[in-house]
Amino acid sequence: MTNIALEKTVTAKEAKNRLGEVIDESIAHPVGISRNGRLVSVLVSERLFQSMQARLEELEDADWLRRAREARAGGFAPATEVAALIGRLEQDADAKPNE
Repeated sequence: MTNIALEKTVTAKEAKNRLGEVIDESIAHPVGISRNGRLVSVLVSERLFQSMQARLEELEDADWLRRAREARAGGFAPATEVAALIGRLEQDADAKPNE
């Protein structure tokens, strides 16, 4: 995972004692929260969080599209063809007498 530089980092105790101020600061830029000298959390604005979520969804969609293209190129059958094949197999099974 890539480490990013944060403009501001506060201790967990400081964040607790100055929560309102830390929230206000996080609207302008992400604020790191550390415990025992180690970064454990990052407080971000709702706007940035929504933007990050949207970007993550875009990346996931792009990944699924890439996988679908690879599957098609690799000779995997589309879902409609698989569904049709299953339907034919079920019909064949129903047509055969029970053994």
